[in-house]
Amino acid sequence: MAEPFFTTKLTGEGLGLGLAIATAILREFGGEITFAEAGGGGTIAAILMPIGDRSTLLEAAQ
Repeated sequence: MAEPFFTTKLTGEGLGLGLAIATAILREFGGEITFAEAGGGGTIAAILMPIGDRSTLLEAAQ
């Protein structure tokens, strides 16, 4: 089984959990994040969130 939170950071340089936490928050509100390779060695991240009023989204998250 693969490690769920793999990081290449050295001890004391952080946990490398930022993306995992951001993904969990997005999913909680019905959103998603996708990645694509960009020219020149970069990465494009697209965040998609549903349209709706805040109270409806908060109720769905609970």
